[in-house]
Amino acid sequence: MRLRVATLAAVLLLGVIACGAPRSGGFNEIDGDHIPPALIATTTTTTTTTTTTTTTTTTIPAPTTTVEEPASTSTSTTVYVPPPTTIATESVTMYYVQGRQQIVQIDAPLPAGAGYAQIMLKLQEAPTGEGTAGLRTALPAGDPPAIVGTQRGVITIDLDPAFGTDSGDDYRLSIAQIVLTFTIQPGISQVVFMRGGEATQVPLADGSSSALGQALFRDDYKSLLDSSTTPPTTTNPGTPESTGTSSSVDEPTTLPTG
Repeated sequence: MRLRVATLAAVLLLGVIACGAPRSGGFNEIDGDHIPPALIATTTTTTTTTTTTTTTTTTIPAPTTTVEEPASTSTSTTVYVPPPTTIATESVTMYYVQGRQQIVQIDAPLPAGAGYAQIMLKLQEAPTGEGTAGLRTALPAGDPPAIVGTQRGVITIDLDPAFGTDSGDDYRLSIAQIVLTFTIQPGISQVVFMRGGEATQVPLADGSSSALGQALFRDDYKSLLDSSTTPPTTTNPGTPESTGTSSSVDEPTTLPTG
């Protein structure tokens, strides 16, 4: 576009010079009104300025948080220690074996109000305490004889099927221990033995066997007692504690065998 304008201007200028220039060879001033418009056209030059933008990235470090550990604190812990429990006890007369054939009487401590089952468990254990040196129990280890029930002065005891079968003469002594111990308790005068829920025979003091389900008295084993510890024979006709079972013997007589 600029080239065409410049060319046109040059052509016009040459025409003007050819038409109006004096031939004298000098320069004459041309009236502005006679200058062609093309010669006075304004040429616009556009300058493009390129601006370079520099971006500066500034990294700001994250703030550092410093946690101060608390000072060591001593913690005091209070532990509650309950006061010692005092269990009231009472002395219960029981019988243990001394030597090979002798039965002696001792007073053993038991919790106050101990029942017949607790007495049986105690009788199954070796005696301890003052005056028990050389004493032992003939009752075998394992499940103790079960208290079936009591009624009208008779206590019924059920032996385990294996009770006394391998103990030899200790079988007789263990039966003596049971009969002598329970017939001296208040309200008990006779003992009836069962085995596995059925009437059974047990050895007497002289080694013979009782009748099936026979009710046994203290006198049946009196010959085994040490005379120095044998108390006078007494009868306990009172009514003993009841276990609430229906297998108790109603009268102190021999149980039926059928």
